[in-house]
Amino acid sequence: MVVFDFNAAYDTVELQALMKSAPYPGGSRDLASALTYIQDQLLVPSRGYRQNGAWVMLFTDASEP
Repeated sequence: MVVFDFNAAYDTVELQALMKSAPYPGGSRDLASALTYIQDQLLVPSRGYRQNGAWVMLFTDASEP
């Protein structure tokens, strides 16, 4: 599940607000599937990915924020 993509925020304040409001979907944890999903679904130009740009990915195994 992609909560927001690279087009969603253009400054730190917007990004922090998005991260704080991101829902926790629950369910099982599968890092390998998550990384494959990110590669196939998020790291694409239509989602705002810029091949030469810097990006950050946040992973957590917390059961709640």
